[in-house]
Amino acid sequence: MKVHVSRHFRIVQRVLRLAQTTGMLLLAACTGGRNPEATSNSYPDGKTARSLPQRPAAESVDWMQQEFSVGEETLSLNYSTAVLSLDIVRPDEHQPKLDRILATLYPDMGSALEAAVGCGTGVLPSIDMLDVYQKYTDDRLLAALELELSTGDIVHPGGRQQWLAELLAAIPVDDDPTRQRARAFLATAIRLGGSEALLEPQLSAMSARMQSDFERNLLRSSVIGFYSQSEGLSAVFRRDRFLQGHSGVDGSSWLGSTPAERLALLREIDNALSGSIALRDAYNDFLAVQSLITNPPALGTLNELSSATEESRIALFPHSRSLEEELFTGQVIANPMDFLRRSLLDGSAELKTTDDSGWYDYQQQALETLLLPERGSEFSKLALSPAYVARLEQAFEATITQRRETQSKNLMAGEVSAAPRLEERPALHLEPAPTLYLRTARAYRFLHDSLAGLPANAAGNEQLDWLLSESAAAMRRYYAMHCLSCADIGLPLGISPQELAGILPEEHEPAAADPLLLGSGVLLDPRFTEEERLQLATLMQEAADWLALALQRDPQYAAAMAYDPRVCVPAAFDASGIYNWGVIGVRLLLLESAYVDPPVWSTADELNERRLKSMFAEGQQRLIPVYEYADFKSAAPLSREQFRQWCDQSRSKEEFRLVANAYGGTVGKSWLEQYGVWIVILICLALFRDRLFPGIFGAKKEQPGPDGEDGGESPAVG
Repeated sequence: MKVHVSRHFRIVQRVLRLAQTTGMLLLAACTGGRNPEATSNSYPDGKTARSLPQRPAAESVDWMQQEFSVGEETLSLNYSTAVLSLDIVRPDEHQPKLDRILATLYPDMGSALEAAVGCGTGVLPSIDMLDVYQKYTDDRLLAALELELSTGDIVHPGGRQQWLAELLAAIPVDDDPTRQRARAFLATAIRLGGSEALLEPQLSAMSARMQSDFERNLLRSSVIGFYSQSEGLSAVFRRDRFLQGHSGVDGSSWLGSTPAERLALLREIDNALSGSIALRDAYNDFLAVQSLITNPPALGTLNELSSATEESRIALFPHSRSLEEELFTGQVIANPMDFLRRSLLDGSAELKTTDDSGWYDYQQQALETLLLPERGSEFSKLALSPAYVARLEQAFEATITQRRETQSKNLMAGEVSAAPRLEERPALHLEPAPTLYLRTARAYRFLHDSLAGLPANAAGNEQLDWLLSESAAAMRRYYAMHCLSCADIGLPLGISPQELAGILPEEHEPAAADPLLLGSGVLLDPRFTEEERLQLATLMQEAADWLALALQRDPQYAAAMAYDPRVCVPAAFDASGIYNWGVIGVRLLLLESAYVDPPVWSTADELNERRLKSMFAEGQQRLIPVYEYADFKSAAPLSREQFRQWCDQSRSKEEFRLVANAYGGTVGKSWLEQYGVWIVILICLALFRDRLFPGIFGAKKEQPGPDGEDGGESPAVG
């Protein structure tokens, strides 16, 4: 008996160990699909890509002459009319290893670069690879700024926490119900921000109810983005989202149960502000900083209370406006990303900046040429295949997700020397997107100049000095990427000598620059002096060195390349749940570049003529690491940690969708994770009940004999 039970118990253990594997098969069956193998067939093929407008002829620029040695002859080549074709291609059948690499989903850029080593194909720094550096920089900048605004001296001594405490003390302690609710509201915000506020005992229950009402609103209170990485940032997120509660018919319940109560509470806080010039000035400064780092308020502030009615939507610190919220709200939308893309393509919406735009508008405008490449200055220089157009659209979806996720707290989802030898061409240093790099540099310049204009800069602030240094370094790097990309494709620089002020190195070593960069035709632009050309060459060399070290996973850039890009952010919501945009990992694509129109040259040597024609007729294939984008629905917002757990269970976009569907739109464990093991246990118990528990369920009934009598014991075999 003991032996039988032990043997069957081991069987049950083995079955339970297989439960997770069996679960994935059940998962596919329950969602009407199968467990897919990641495959390069999911490549962007361009079948559904839109047709681009006719490409204009590249403008000939006489001064863009670049000298090269071919054989014994020195030739001048003009790249200004050269046109480069870009295409996403599939690996050949005899490259199974490369096909497996392309079919794999990686958690970060560093892992993708490591996998590409030894595959026989070089790696070209991609738009997405540079974006990981941007995401890494943006998250660090904004996290440091948020903590400084919360408890530092950049706007008000002691930060927003101390400002709230002083505002609470400015409201009289009496039996007036509106003042009591205003005091409870501010005390709740202080507590959510990580501090304790002195509050009368009778108001503690009121404060607890306000916090409970806020926390029941998962779309508002769930901590998302980089804010979930530390307790301090999580507290900032919850406090500021609480303070975004607004008045109006559809107002926030924690402000009051009726429009009149909500408006009265905000008026009481405004009265307290009016009694202190310092508090009022700090309030306006807090609003101004948020307008700079994200965008101006989407709702009214306390400064508009004088003309407000019960229907007015007013908040103490409103969330920032965004194109997505304005576009999605009130619309019947099945897929927010598709709706955004169609709206931008048909012209009903536009990624643009205005006189009062904040950093978020500048960040979004930089992405425009990914979706509308014809608006970039490089359009006449690039012949884009349908597959490459589809790749750019995927890059747009992923990068706009990254920008929105960084700003998630302040944004709301819409309801709904000697001439060098001529090398094999095209020799690209990075994926050609000069307009994107230039606009990104200008976005960082806007942030840097806005921070430099804060009063705290004149007074001296160590944290602000660090922010200025980091934003200046990012601005400089993207200006350098723009110059290098222009040199790659023979496009005049999009910046003027005046714009270069403040970003060029004070000390330069022109001899340290690559001769190919020093002799680049774009540096012959007559707008620049000889000194500026040498400085630009050094700047381009910095970009080339940075890219080379990043590809080699140099330790000083390891943090950026290992930065996990897998993030998601709510974009819209309706009664059925939340529409999320997500970057689920990194994959590799095979980029093929070739000259449609080669550079212009003139030679009397027939051998050199044949050499040049043969050289420029050849194309190049390089791997580019790119984001993998996916949209999905959930019942509540997901933190980074929850979302990445889903991603860890997926090897492809198809598998991720199966995992997301299996969770039934809920945050936490899927029904399969909750009950799957118990289902397997019950099945095992049913199969082995008589042997595991003999006699409990009754003796086994013997098989009757041919005459209806008991068959008795079976005869021995043999």
